[in-house]
Amino acid sequence: MFGKIARVPSNELLNPEDKLANYDDYLINLITQFHAIQTNARENVVEAKVKSKKRYKKINPQKFKPGDYVIFIKEAGKSGKSGKFGDQYTGLHGVLEILNRNNVKIDKEK
Repeated sequence: MFGKIARVPSNELLNPEDKLANYDDYLINLITQFHAIQTNARENVVEAKVKSKKRYKKINPQKFKPGDYVIFIKEAGKSGKSGKFGDQYTGLHGVLEILNRNNVKIDKEK
């Protein structure tokens, strides 16, 4: 074309390792690659789960003692008219006593 020799894909020779003898070899190669990809994906998912669990477990537990002040979170649906833009917290409440490791008694008046 246009005074030049046309270059077609069939002019380039394939390397012997690129050639597949028949359909069976192609299918075996495809399944082998699929299993390798699937194994790699499974390992990545397990690694991501471990990282996520490790990040999630990083909790900073709070240690309260009587006399400390805390902010109390309002539960949704309790007040009815606070709605989406209402206050989510109630002011500073004093800690009266520690009941057990997860519960404290607070003064709701302040």
